[in-house]
Amino acid sequence: MKLAFDNVSNVTCQDNSTCIFFWYTDPVVLSAIILTLIGLFVGLLIILIKKLHSTSIMNSIIMVITLIILIIDVALLNLHTKWYEIIISVTVDTTLTSLAISLGVKLRVPEGKLEIILFSMWCVFGGIGIILLIVGAALFNYIVLGVSWIFWCCIMVIVILYTAYYLDRCSEKQFCGVMYIIFLRSYEYIALNISLQFCLNSFIDCHPCTKIMNNSMIGHYE
Repeated sequence: MKLAFDNVSNVTCQDNSTCIFFWYTDPVVLSAIILTLIGLFVGLLIILIKKLHSTSIMNSIIMVITLIILIIDVALLNLHTKWYEIIISVTVDTTLTSLAISLGVKLRVPEGKLEIILFSMWCVFGGIGIILLIVGAALFNYIVLGVSWIFWCCIMVIVILYTAYYLDRCSEKQFCGVMYIIFLRSYEYIALNISLQFCLNSFIDCHPCTKIMNNSMIGHYE
């Protein structure tokens, strides 16, 4: 039994051509995903290893290379991203980053207590985000994937808030390298932007109307 809804669904599925998850075998998208993982991982190491915070030629080179990787990654992702999604992600990214930095600078909570609170929130959001990401990828459920990226956005906001607090306290006690501050702000902004783009792409371009779902619906009514 062929339903009229099938034709509408097929047309709608053709609009999913910009869904990043449908293009994971494309060299450009695959390169973007690999660069995302490399850039975010190396950037996280730079943030966690305090020896890399100091101003030196080697540290500066590592930071610049990492930023270049992330910038190239964003450029590659934008090839499969609609223009209004880019505008939305940049606007939301700028707003959330500004609010998190402002709040982090104004916080007057003991550092130890704040670390416990933010780390607990980070673990909760991170755990839920990882679980949803795995489940969404395994089931090809793009709504679940989109929700998982929302949690990753929350994680980045928590990181931005804490680093703003940390840098404010750091500036009162000792000199913080300008290059490290530039890297940190750029890294956080780009990482949040990437998470927002994946989130928007999941909800807008990857709506659940794949051929598998269509076939299951048709089979249900036959």
